[in-house]
Amino acid sequence: SIGQFAVAEHEDEITVLEFRWGMRIPTDGLSGQITGNRRHEHLTIKKHLDKSSPLLAQALTNPTPLELTFAFFRPGDIGGEGDPEPFYEIVLEGAKVVAVNVTSPDILDPENDNMPVFEHVTFAYNKVTASHEPGGTEFVDTWTGE
Repeated sequence: SIGQFAVAEHEDEITVLEFRWGMRIPTDGLSGQITGNRRHEHLTIKKHLDKSSPLLAQALTNPTPLELTFAFFRPGDIGGEGDPEPFYEIVLEGAKVVAVNVTSPDILDPENDNMPVFEHVTFAYNKVTASHEPGGTEFVDTWTGE
């Protein structure tokens, strides 16, 4: 299911409307010197409330390590008219759902008449692999730095 629509080739996929993830290294504000180890931030997605929502809530209440793949697409040709093609991928291993938040627009506000209900899902993970397929580059890291 993709959001609220079923598409045969994407039955076990979720359309991600927004994606937030990052890493940082603590530094001294005055000297710029590194003061600690790198830290991976949790990865959060925004999606429609759909058939995957109860499964994600269950994964929160009954934590089981998951392997998640996030595929990023771009237009297949320079003019933007071609079929979307994958160009970047992030794979999380040992991922766990650590937060689920549902957001419904104010139904009394007429400006929200056609606004759907959204869900923000946050994941922690043990290992991340990010790859840029056209460039053949890859990044791999774990929480422990192994």
